[in-house]
Amino acid sequence: EFQRTRSLDDAWWIEWIDLQLDRATFLYWNSKVDLLSSHLEAMRTDVFSRGLPRQQAKFRQTEIMTDFRRFRYRLNADTVENSSLLFDSVSREKQMSMWIFTGFTKGFVFLWSERMQEAIDQFDVVLPVAYQQGDLVNAGRTFIYRMIAYRRLGQKEMVRSLLKEYFHSGRFASANDGYADYAHGCQLWVMWSDGDLASMNDYYQQIVFR
Repeated sequence: EFQRTRSLDDAWWIEWIDLQLDRATFLYWNSKVDLLSSHLEAMRTDVFSRGLPRQQAKFRQTEIMTDFRRFRYRLNADTVENSSLLFDSVSREKQMSMWIFTGFTKGFVFLWSERMQEAIDQFDVVLPVAYQQGDLVNAGRTFIYRMIAYRRLGQKEMVRSLLKEYFHSGRFASANDGYADYAHGCQLWVMWSDGDLASMNDYYQQIVFR
């Protein structure tokens, strides 16, 4: 009877923590940074004393994403370190879906910390696994931000090649429409870098009035 009661108690906590994590996600997407920070602090002890590894990973992931909101994408060394620690911990737990997303986040943190080559190297680790797992949403966002990192490094021919793959491979059409504008921005940059301002203007008109 004790084991049955304990099992029910554990199940209740798992469900409760999931609900609190869902609320944290809602607060994040609604930019309620102060409420989100308070909410995370209020649930921290329960997450790490009663939560599953996946819940603890999601909690840390939300903390990192909160830093993006709080610091307006001007990240500090703690955020970089936390993203690396999170990815390492998820790697040990072998949670594949979280591994892909936290791996992307680590690269994303590098990118916004102006560590472009480290961002590219991290995206290169994540991208083939996302493809292999059929996770086209994370594959698409990883591909796009990898391309942006190359653009930030001024590697025009690499960006040109990646644009061709993005628009013509057929991999991204259904799952990543929301990221197409970033690809269009890269295309405009390539045309500007080529000095082809007439084509750049025509392309801009096409994407604005499509």
